[in-house]
Amino acid sequence: MESLTERRYRLRITERRKASWPGAVLRAGLVLLIVLVFGSIAWALVPAVGAPLPAPGGAYVEGVVGNPLSVNPLFADFNDVDGDLVTLIFSGLTRHNDTGALVPDLAESWTISEDARTYTFRLRSGVTFHDGQPLTAKDVAFTVRAIQDTNFQGNPALAQMWRKVQVDQLDDYLIRFTLKEPFAPFLSYTTIGILPAHILRGVQAKDLRSNDFRNHPIGSGPYRVKELTVQHLLLESYPEFYAAQLPYIPSVELRFYPSYDAAMSALKQGEVLGLGSIKPGDVASLQQDSKSLRVYRGLRTNQVEVILNLRSSILADRGVRRALALGLDREKLVKTVVSGEALPADSALVPGSWLSQRDAHDYTYDPSAARKMLDESGWRENGQGIRMKDGAPLRLALLTNNDADTRVKAAEEVARQWRQIGVEVEVSSSGFAGLLKDYLIPRRFDAVVYGLDMGLDADVYSLWHSSQIGTSGFNFSSFANQQADQILDEARRTSDAQGRMNLYARFGRIFAEETPSIPLYHPTYGYAVSTTVHGVRLGLMEDTDDRFQYLTRWFMKTKRQLRLPFGTFDF
Repeated sequence: MESLTERRYRLRITERRKASWPGAVLRAGLVLLIVLVFGSIAWALVPAVGAPLPAPGGAYVEGVVGNPLSVNPLFADFNDVDGDLVTLIFSGLTRHNDTGALVPDLAESWTISEDARTYTFRLRSGVTFHDGQPLTAKDVAFTVRAIQDTNFQGNPALAQMWRKVQVDQLDDYLIRFTLKEPFAPFLSYTTIGILPAHILRGVQAKDLRSNDFRNHPIGSGPYRVKELTVQHLLLESYPEFYAAQLPYIPSVELRFYPSYDAAMSALKQGEVLGLGSIKPGDVASLQQDSKSLRVYRGLRTNQVEVILNLRSSILADRGVRRALALGLDREKLVKTVVSGEALPADSALVPGSWLSQRDAHDYTYDPSAARKMLDESGWRENGQGIRMKDGAPLRLALLTNNDADTRVKAAEEVARQWRQIGVEVEVSSSGFAGLLKDYLIPRRFDAVVYGLDMGLDADVYSLWHSSQIGTSGFNFSSFANQQADQILDEARRTSDAQGRMNLYARFGRIFAEETPSIPLYHPTYGYAVSTTVHGVRLGLMEDTDDRFQYLTRWFMKTKRQLRLPFGTFDF
């Protein structure tokens, strides 16, 4: 039997256990909470370690060959360095994305009338120039009217287009452009930077280019000028920039060098973090020799091709032209001429453009088919490797310009390959101005290795429409095809993107069949940037300043995020 003492002891223990039960539960809860908290921390940290997020900070320094002449968007066509600076300091109604399609910039939206003649733009409200003054439709109208002025000292082609446009400011944020006739490529002209009317209103159009504004530019772009000297341009991000997010890199410096070699030396010595327009022969060595640099590539819209003169008695035969196209190995040509730094061309249009369709055109290298076509055209070998017809040899003069690094080399490789199918070729070269004046404009040539700037819009009217055959036009081949003309006419009148795309696809097929020119390759743009800079990307490039298209998204600093059930914290 349990004694009284034992019973009291047992009851005391039992009471203690009962009293300690809530504490045990509390302790268990605390342990569980700690596990959850630290588990959340661990879960949040794992992705942050693998993928650091962009953070503001850093200073990007790039080497640039040359010096600015007039930092004004109306005159940037004349100097690549001016174009670089204008891209960062100014903004237009629209801008191109990486496929060349137009997207809103200063404009919030726009509408196009049913007859495709009237374009009405609504501007963003609250946008200011770098001096704090508001940017309105008044500034847009001022900029356009400066270009329209008969004393405008800028690009004549730019002025010629805008002089056909009526400008009406409807209110502070609404502006209307009325064209005399439909012109689908018009939108591509609305990317030009807008000038501040309140600063330049009293300046005559003839004086705009030389006005002191060129040395103290004020725009509305992501960066504003902090210092501009003969040695460098120092930019700082504009805190009131209208985009949803400010640039990650707050400071950008462009240092001016007298030559490519001097700029390359500065890059290798670490004096600058970036350099554009890397020569094809330098790309491989930079990638192999430097672990601190990364070379990016962007596809250029210009195309190197062999323009064939259809007025030539030999090249008037389509069979001969097709044979010459089939007798060229573009892959080998790209490797030999530009060290592989180009994309072999297979169309009259730019690959990757928003208006190009990748239809497979027959530019496959096939020397056997080429020889057969020449035989069928009456050019037969005489037993000595020379093709003859009516007692005359198959001989062509191949011209090019010698002031481009790789152009003569390209012509020599084309000639070498054509000789393998029995065509005698004599290569000669001259300066670009002489080539244009003495041979292309008067159409005094057989074939020319030439670079054509196709642009981001697919409008090739000026290059291949029969109305451009005269000495004032750029249809150097003298290509005349009624169906092609109708397509190019309609494409200029059609504002619907899909409709234009279908039309240019049809033109591409005609172009391949008729072969007024033989596409060779699209050069790539080499851009060396330090591995300390992240987020760099290149899209389709019409101009070298397009390398800065996404500079606002580049970053040099990173952050990590701690994600907890009750919030997210940066550290």
